[in-house]
Amino acid sequence: MGERRTQTTAGTELTDGDGERLLDRLVDDLADNRARGPAPRGPITAVGLCVDERHPSLPGRVRVQVESGGHVTQAWIPSLAHLVVRTGDRVLVQGVENWPEPIVTGVLDGYAPVEAPAAREAATLSLRADECVTIRDDRDRPLLEIRCGAQGPELRLAQPDVALEVPGKLTMRAGAIKLESTIGDVEIDAVGDVRVRGELIELN
Repeated sequence: MGERRTQTTAGTELTDGDGERLLDRLVDDLADNRARGPAPRGPITAVGLCVDERHPSLPGRVRVQVESGGHVTQAWIPSLAHLVVRTGDRVLVQGVENWPEPIVTGVLDGYAPVEAPAAREAATLSLRADECVTIRDDRDRPLLEIRCGAQGPELRLAQPDVALEVPGKLTMRAGAIKLESTIGDVEIDAVGDVRVRGELIELN
């Protein structure tokens, strides 16, 4: 496939090249800026803009646009493992001596308001009214069941005796909370104090 070139609004040339050509362009522009003539490839660092976070077939590569020496160059280049890069992020691009293409090594902060990243759906399962999701143990006994009830989602623990344990603090938060015991008593045990706060507390 040949190179695709278009003109940007600033009149600079946009080259649809690979990572190796991007590194060559950065090296040449750095040499021109320093008036040295052609320079051998070596370590180089630049700041680019992520314009696409999802490669169509190679996970871990992002499309980065770099402006240098009056040129605007775009390329799909690899990023460090476990580095989260989103479209619109300013990224640090580095080239090393023993690798043929540059690498995205970091994401710059301080250029946009900090927002909590939105959760993305990794998988989706649709349930009909008469269907449920069941988790079973190694003896094929049901442990957990999720279904669509008449009043909304229902989460049912299948075993008669269940222990809920967390190593730290457990917080339950909702618009309203109702604890109901249909057969036995309700017991509250604590090593420390037990505090009940509310505008009005009714006991029987």
